[in-house]
Amino acid sequence: VPEAAVRVKVLHGFTLGKRWDGLARVGIDYVGATHLSFDPALDRRTRGRATVDAGVTLTKAPWTVELAAENLGNSTADTFAFGNPFRIMAEQERTPVRPRTIGLVVRRAF
Repeated sequence: VPEAAVRVKVLHGFTLGKRWDGLARVGIDYVGATHLSFDPALDRRTRGRATVDAGVTLTKAPWTVELAAENLGNSTADTFAFGNPFRIMAEQERTPVRPRTIGLVVRRAF
């Protein structure tokens, strides 16, 4: 369990032209340093990590268009998944943060 975890998100609503309602957002996630076990033989430590995401959503019924990005800094920090319990004594295991991901979604309500 990390000593600290913080999520900050800022939202801003706006209108584009006369018909499109918009919502812009940016967020920062911070997960502090942590370790696997109280047993010194099994203990694996990770440093704290921060990731940034952002997006914009435009809506004009019946349409919604969304552009979103996660991990904008393309962090490769360890997320501290336990991994294979049979290899923990033999080698270091890492589970990096999901790489930078950018997506576009177009939806239509029927």
